[in-house]
Amino acid sequence: MRNTLYFVTQSVVKIDLEKNLKLCFHELLLREQNTGKFPGQPFFNYIATKNGNQEFFEFVGGELRSLLEADEKRIISINLEIVQLAFEETYYFFNSMKNSSNRVILEITERQYEGQNIETTLQFVRFAKQLGYKILLDDVDNNNGINICSVLAHEVDGIKISHRLINRMNVTELVKILLDFKVDYGQYNLITIVEGISNQNLLEELCNIGINHQQGFYFNDL
Repeated sequence: MRNTLYFVTQSVVKIDLEKNLKLCFHELLLREQNTGKFPGQPFFNYIATKNGNQEFFEFVGGELRSLLEADEKRIISINLEIVQLAFEETYYFFNSMKNSSNRVILEITERQYEGQNIETTLQFVRFAKQLGYKILLDDVDNNNGINICSVLAHEVDGIKISHRLINRMNVTELVKILLDFKVDYGQYNLITIVEGISNQNLLEELCNIGINHQQGFYFNDL
């Protein structure tokens, strides 16, 4: 499967009071050559095996090093499925990349796997933080990720609100959920990034409630 995969990048920005945009980092988004889309279940099955996970990190390592070497100021985020955190190869990989830990952000995606263990996730987060990596909880919405967020909020640097919320509700409903989330988790001083920004109106609505970190192909000219 490794030979059919490639990455695209998507920009994450911070927006100031004058609505000026500052690029924070690029997320690597995995795609499959035949469809141009995320490979889905075949990929999840692939990385859920020891050999598949190791092969995938060999691929990621080459891509990541090339991007970092090409631009010494660039910061990249990569996604991790929690099933990968049980493999020692995952630890080996990030230990091998520790000299670049200030330029690599780890996004842990809360996806349900049989037999998953929150302690495994917690152990990895603490390991990665000791090496200097920043950790984000990815794809959090009102149905997915809340359990892991409540457990790990005091351990991580931030959370990413899933683009699925934007796709299935209007701006008023989205704003209410985000305000409720800020009430529940404001004490942890988490960076909150909303994914899926596609237009100026949504950008400004989120800025009005203090959501200044935003992500989407809308910003990809930066």
